[in-house]
Amino acid sequence: MAAFPSRLTRQIDRLQSQHHALTDRSWLALPSGRVYLLLIIMLSLAAAFANFHVRSQQFTHWKSHPEKFYVGNTPLFSTMDAGYFLGIAQSLSRQDTPNDFSARRNFPDGKTYAQNDADITPGKAPQLFTVIYWLADNDSPQALLETGNMVIPVTAAITALAIILCFGATGYWLEGTVAAVGGGLSMAYLQRSSIGRIDTDQLNLGFFICYLAWRSGLAA
Repeated sequence: MAAFPSRLTRQIDRLQSQHHALTDRSWLALPSGRVYLLLIIMLSLAAAFANFHVRSQQFTHWKSHPEKFYVGNTPLFSTMDAGYFLGIAQSLSRQDTPNDFSARRNFPDGKTYAQNDADITPGKAPQLFTVIYWLADNDSPQALLETGNMVIPVTAAITALAIILCFGATGYWLEGTVAAVGGGLSMAYLQRSSIGRIDTDQLNLGFFICYLAWRSGLAA
């Protein structure tokens, strides 16, 4: 029985030696100092641009095929969540609260509840849709949908930068740039953050990575 741990140790040492022989190359050594910092900045900008550009190109495709993606001058959306969130943005632009929107959405029970409990604390609107309300020209569905779709490439770039910063907080800056490109453009996430998908999914990946980085920092 005692021979098994010894054999296992020798096997691990052999694998480590093979790995070292494969990876001990001068051209694989990371630069240091200003060169390393410049490389991080360049790759971070490239990752953010790649995520931005893909969604921007999607919106350009939509605009070039209005018969498929527009109704009149109004762009469409690809998830039913958009109606809920943009409804909140419209309520904010009309100086209403999310509670007022919920009361209308759940009419008549919601309206009755709001009237019977007028002191209820107003709910907080999702920050993303507060920004859409700020940026939209007016409270029309056309303006809100146009703004909501235009924001998506920007949030994709923000997501990429958030991933890089969170990896960097644990000491893996260059790895973070790779994760930003791979994660932001992976099909699993791209379909949830593409043009038309106006909901909080477009920021979820960045927040999830931030949470993991925070947990790894606590563990360290």
